[in-house]
Amino acid sequence: MGAGLSNMVSYTDAKNSSKHPEKFGKGCIDGVVASETINNGSVGGSLIPVVVLGIPGDGTTAILLGGLKTHGIQAGPLLFANNPDIVYTLFLNALILAVMLLVVQLFGMRLFPAILGIPYHYLYPAIVVLCFIGIFVGAGTEFNFIIMRAFAMIGLLMDWVRLPVSPFLPAFILGPTVESNLHKGFKYTDDGIWAYLKAGWVAQRRAS
Repeated sequence: MGAGLSNMVSYTDAKNSSKHPEKFGKGCIDGVVASETINNGSVGGSLIPVVVLGIPGDGTTAILLGGLKTHGIQAGPLLFANNPDIVYTLFLNALILAVMLLVVQLFGMRLFPAILGIPYHYLYPAIVVLCFIGIFVGAGTEFNFIIMRAFAMIGLLMDWVRLPVSPFLPAFILGPTVESNLHKGFKYTDDGIWAYLKAGWVAQRRAS
């Protein structure tokens, strides 16, 4: 489900299975390796649900899916039959980028950690400016700036009450798809939401 979720899951799994979990969060190399390895591996993995199911694995692949739809290309099972050249191009690009990433990391592994030494009061203004530039390029409306500030406040509130952010990411990405299919499902039954509740209850009974 993309780097935003997978690295948190990998880090948590490494911490839970570690013999010294108290060292995590204090620079333990095990946590760094776990999160960064899955962070790089998820790039190719997030392409799979886009190509096979037409469901974005993360924010980047959601933009890719939007680009395909703009050109009239429907992602999903038929993509392999109708546009195999696009499928192979995507996975070939992922393979080439993986090799390029290895080369860049080998030459920059001593340089990149220096970024962590930059004081936060220099980093945060730059991050905020980049966020505003991204919003302006994407839409350029005042409403989107308000939404960005609102979500920033929600993020601070979630951090304050120690609410995990990872479940929010797939819900934010897949929310419109789930809502659309839920609305279609309501048209096929007269029981409304009770049809889903009964189906869930039956599935739970069979599983138990």
